[in-house]
Amino acid sequence: MLDAHFTAAPEAPRTRHGLGEQIRHRSPRPGAVAHIAVSSPPSRLRFLDYTRLSGPRDDVLDYAAFLFATDTGWGDTALELVSVEEEDGENLTVLLAKPL
Repeated sequence: MLDAHFTAAPEAPRTRHGLGEQIRHRSPRPGAVAHIAVSSPPSRLRFLDYTRLSGPRDDVLDYAAFLFATDTGWGDTALELVSVEEEDGENLTVLLAKPL
């Protein structure tokens, strides 16, 4: 596993919470992955896996909803919205994390 340093852009917790609520109310759409970029930035922690979703806002939210709906973690979900890295009217970049 890579040991490169990764830092997410600081943001207001309200923004992340509001977007998390939007994701929970979306219809999961696995086909949205065809319209977005999915990457896996390196993590300094061996037991944490990051996933970055970037692209058109609706596609990012729908694919994130699919990932949350199919997550097999403990409790409600092991997958977590860590950061909203970029957001404008049409495009969105989010960072998700999941313990391994």
